[in-house]
Amino acid sequence: MANTSPRARPRWSPAPPPRRPSPSLCRSTRPQAHGSQAPTRCPSRRRWACASTAPPPEATVTDWPSPNHGDRRGQVPSLIVIHYTGMADAAQARARLCDPRAEVSAHWLIDPDGTTEQLVCETRRAWHAGAGRWQGADDINSRSIGIELANPGDRPFPAPQMAALRRLLRAAMARWSIPPAHVIAHSDLAPGRKIDPGPRFDWEGLARDQLALFARPEPTAPAPPLAPSLTTLGYPDHPARLDAFRLRHRPWATGPETPADRQTAARLLLHENIPGESRLRDGGGAPS
Repeated sequence: MANTSPRARPRWSPAPPPRRPSPSLCRSTRPQAHGSQAPTRCPSRRRWACASTAPPPEATVTDWPSPNHGDRRGQVPSLIVIHYTGMADAAQARARLCDPRAEVSAHWLIDPDGTTEQLVCETRRAWHAGAGRWQGADDINSRSIGIELANPGDRPFPAPQMAALRRLLRAAMARWSIPPAHVIAHSDLAPGRKIDPGPRFDWEGLARDQLALFARPEPTAPAPPLAPSLTTLGYPDHPARLDAFRLRHRPWATGPETPADRQTAARLLLHENIPGESRLRDGGGAPS
């Protein structure tokens, strides 16, 4: 029987030499003749190497290579998209993200206990974002790194999981020169279609660590019209974009647009990376 144990990296080491990950490490389950479940290999669709991706400091990273990835089509990562899995546990999410029949994947999966699993090399195009737009750009998969947090979507994110996310964000943002303005929610780029990572995700905490943007309304701040502010921030022109904006910055707000929505958007626009150098870049570049 093939070895199906994941490979654990040391807490910190230089990036490994280029290699082809063993497909036996990516498991899915298929029914056997008598109804039993057994691990099977996920066939690799093409060779890939991940020498550019080093584990975050103080993190234990496990490899579960997924076959679901492709070429970045001339782009480099300039966004990080945060998701929740919406599944019962990390094992179910891992099986789906590694199943070639599902045609879905992410670069990273973080368990509730903080275990960080790399599924796709950051230099490759994972299939996590789906249809959506941000700052006028589409094909978000080619432009982004996808991080899945194992969470059914109905509970807070545990402290060890958030600590691991912070470590991973710091490393990836430094590696690809990604500013805090370009760490976004799946719901940001797909209003009306996606709601993850949901209202319980701590965007404010990430913003305090300069790992994302978050703002609260300031009653004395000027409140220009909301629609052009949302466009400048990056939200696509969609009837549900107010809901997407609120899901991240005012998650329990309901009803029609209010001055608090306009004030919150105005405060976000004061961030030094909006709207100038934070615009998405096309092609070129390399990890730092």
